[in-house]
Amino acid sequence: MSGLSKKGFTLIELMVSAAILTGALLVILGLFFNYFNLMEISRANSIAVSDAKLVLENIRDTTPFSAANVQANYPAGVDLAARFGCNKLPNETVIPAYQGNDPLQITITVSWCYKRNVANRNLSLVTLMTER
Repeated sequence: MSGLSKKGFTLIELMVSAAILTGALLVILGLFFNYFNLMEISRANSIAVSDAKLVLENIRDTTPFSAANVQANYPAGVDLAARFGCNKLPNETVIPAYQGNDPLQITITVSWCYKRNVANRNLSLVTLMTER
């Protein structure tokens, strides 16, 4: 019997375990980046819905509420973002569109840039309102 002990790990075993650990850490890091990306998208969508609702509520409060009065105060195709302080997203625009008279179909489209002007995002809310 020799005096060398067979206890411990070989260099190959340590390298294999380090490679497995590195792979697992890379997967976890990728999941974190994906999570933060989804959270940013969710945050931007929530802001866009909130801004569209704000504009719709202001349109609903138009007095007297009539199709002609609404379209005169909030013209179709005109960006209303600055008017209502809806500039929370990059290059955000809030544009109304109308169809019909009574009931009046109102579409509010919120557009903004995502990821440093790489991708444009849109969100539309549609509602029907009738004259009071």
